[in-house]
Amino acid sequence: AAGRSAAAGSAAGRSAAGRSAVAVTLVAAVLPIAALPDLAWGAAGRLEPSRYPEAWSDVRATLRASDDTGDVVVLPYQPFRRFPWAGDRTVLDPAPRYLGVEAVVPDALPVGGDTVVPGEDRRAAEVAEALDAGPEGVGRLAALGVGWVAVERDTPGAIPDGLLESLESVENNGTLDLYRVPGAIGTWSRIPPAPPVIAADIIFSVILVVASADVARNAFSRRRRSLRSQAS
Repeated sequence: AAGRSAAAGSAAGRSAAGRSAVAVTLVAAVLPIAALPDLAWGAAGRLEPSRYPEAWSDVRATLRASDDTGDVVVLPYQPFRRFPWAGDRTVLDPAPRYLGVEAVVPDALPVGGDTVVPGEDRRAAEVAEALDAGPEGVGRLAALGVGWVAVERDTPGAIPDGLLESLESVENNGTLDLYRVPGAIGTWSRIPPAPPVIAADIIFSVILVVASADVARNAFSRRRRSLRSQAS
């Protein structure tokens, strides 16, 4: 009888635990909808997917199929965009992620009016200077490792005068045009050059050895003085 009672109690416990797990799962599923009911209906129709124009797919395919080297710069050279096919909303430029190749992205931040907070990417700043130079800056773009220039035609922003005429047209569809930077394309690495790093390591090692030797000498001197005082 005691065994049957224990078994019945165990079964009841498992049943209660199962019901508790189901209840927790239901609460976890319903709670977000209860807190944000608009999400259940797509924010009352305000959430709609944006589809990239076919020209973007064509440019991406061209870049992926090309054996030419170099990173891409997207014009207008600014971080934000406003596309008609995205509801004219201000968005972060999607091209650097969509195109599937390494991109040089401006990190200077415009803050109202003419105020601009400088960025931290030295290469991005040098690319901006090369673009502002127009045709005279094409060689500098190549030296900075820029092999491609993509131009978004359906968003506000300035294009440097005379720059595109100095590039080789690859895709010209009026939506997302693609140009090739002529000449030998340099390489760019975010890793600092080896000699300064090695020199810094040597200096640090010398400082560490000298400091360690000084600590050991002071400890030895204190030990000797302690032994002398004990002997006297």
